Amino acid sequence: MNKIQQTCPFDLETIDVDIGKRIKKLRVLAGYSQTEVGKYLGLSFQQVQKYESGKNRISFGVAMAMTRLFKCSLEDLVPEAITDTMESQPAPDAELQGSAAEALFARRETVSLVRKYWAIESVAARQSLLEVMEHLGDRDAGHDETNGSTTSRPARLRRA
Repeated sequence: MNKIQQTCPFDLETIDVDIGKRIKKLRVLAGYSQTEVGKYLGLSFQQVQKYESGKNRISFGVAMAMTRLFKCSLEDLVPEAITDTMESQPAPDAELQGSAAEALFARRETVSLVRKYWAIESVAARQSLLEVMEHLGDRDAGHDETNGSTTSRPARLRRA
């Protein structure tokens, strides 16, 4: 008989809280109330509140339903600590953590942009938009990937 020789490497309570924070962020970005999410899931708003606070664990079925509602993947619900361990790769937004991330998402234009992005039904269209935005961001930062040269920002785009 084989027995497990080690314990779970993750703090399950911390993971529940992290998943809850992600759900709340996705809900707010989508423009839904806890009541609306609860109705979609066939649950009370109090249950959604408990998921968001990490007090109650989310079943796989509820998580899948949330991905449909928020038009996201399961990976979007899972903390980077888990995906990094599973994939041994840094989180895509590893450079944006803590107060910097909170400050960015406190801006109305960020929330509006993210809501409009997720309102696009086509995954291919969202991917194309992301590629365009990455290209423009690199170009505006002074990096031209097409020929490896550095360009200066147009005067109207330069920061004071």
